[in-house]
Amino acid sequence: MKIPAGAVPDSFTIVFQYRKNEEMIEFDKNHFPNNFDSTYIFQNRIDKLVRKGNAEPAILDFSLHTLNGRDTTDFILNQKCVLLLLKDLDTPIRLWQDDVYRIDFLCHEKKIPFYIVTAMPDQVIPIFNSAHFTILRADATVLKTAARVQPTYMLLDKGTIKAKYSFADIVKFENESGLLP
Repeated sequence: MKIPAGAVPDSFTIVFQYRKNEEMIEFDKNHFPNNFDSTYIFQNRIDKLVRKGNAEPAILDFSLHTLNGRDTTDFILNQKCVLLLLKDLDTPIRLWQDDVYRIDFLCHEKKIPFYIVTAMPDQVIPIFNSAHFTILRADATVLKTAARVQPTYMLLDKGTIKAKYSFADIVKFENESGLLP
């Protein structure tokens, strides 16, 4: 989510638009009219792209918000935690719900925060009505990009993905994440 080192920013030039004798005239600082006087009437200033840079992070739209709208992205990305990425409820809940409670228990034992990240909190809250869970909101497209299979478990350590597995590979996730005693 950070701009890569050595990235080149976009390059712009400022173009001024003036009207003189009913004619629209455009110029930049290097082509200022020699006869510029009070008959030039300012109309607009435009920033024109001269050269497109590459100063964009690889991930643009990732953000996590509490249910009351507070942005917690930086907080989450600066700790070790487990995320359950849940874009939708298309996969039958009976196939993975018990695993959520087990992973939550293992995280609690290891003092690792556990978060359910979803695009549909209103549908997820009734399923996991325990006050113990922290449910965060994220864009559905972002969740689909981060995890093609729903739900997916992800172990993050200061923003670095250490383990990521679909619900079908929960045993592998438990082993690789270090959650097991």
